[in-house]
Amino acid sequence: MLKPKLVVLFFGTLALSSILLGFIIKYSKNNKSPKEINQPSPYTTEVKINNSQIFVDIADTADKQRQGLSGRYDMKENEGMLFSFAYYTSPSFWMKEMLFPLDFIWIKDGEIVQIDENIPAPAPGTPDNELNFISPKESVNYVLEVNAGFVEKNGIEVGDEVVISAI
Repeated sequence: MLKPKLVVLFFGTLALSSILLGFIIKYSKNNKSPKEINQPSPYTTEVKINNSQIFVDIADTADKQRQGLSGRYDMKENEGMLFSFAYYTSPSFWMKEMLFPLDFIWIKDGEIVQIDENIPAPAPGTPDNELNFISPKESVNYVLEVNAGFVEKNGIEVGDEVVISAI
């Protein structure tokens, strides 16, 4: 027959161990799920404009371009998404399911041809038919999306040279 003190001691130790393990997991430095830990960084390309260095995720397929930055909560100051097109085009963008505002930098042959700043994220639940479209005035082969305010903060202007390189 089990002694009551041993049963209490066993279950008490088990409960305390579970609580401690929970705190360790919650407050550990690497508080990421295994899926997040094993994912390679999406930032494999660097874009330089003047003295600004931006690490970008490349959207070069229809699926990646359709998804864009929608659903992401934020980006670091020097991160962005570079939309790459195989031919010159005048793409239309919208801010569907965006959670933060953006600056759009339109690029043709390594030169900025247009900038649209501080495009706000729509209010949650905004119907698709009420979303605005953002488009260039001329055909481009790249579009760079960065956090709103990045263009102004870094003095980026139409006519600036853009250098794109793999990391």
